[in-house]
Amino acid sequence: LEKEVLLDCLVDNYHTALDVKYAVSNDVMWSVFIHPLSPLTEGELKSAIEHVYFAVTTFGSTYTSTQLFFGGGNSEEKQEPKLKKT
Repeated sequence: LEKEVLLDCLVDNYHTALDVKYAVSNDVMWSVFIHPLSPLTEGELKSAIEHVYFAVTTFGSTYTSTQLFFGGGNSEEKQEPKLKKT
């Protein structure tokens, strides 16, 4: 994946992906549902599947995990991340 796409995923993991996160493992981009250790109810499982579906279908555009769009994160003008020098 291009650097810009990876940076978009990192930003949107915080702003728009909600309980779904984008992750890379063994050179594969994954959309994963993050849930507390408590058992999932049937409704929560259905919601998790829907969130992962939306995250996959919006990958490369809005990077959202729901039909709602909250804004924040990436804007029309891409900003270079500011890294702290240590």
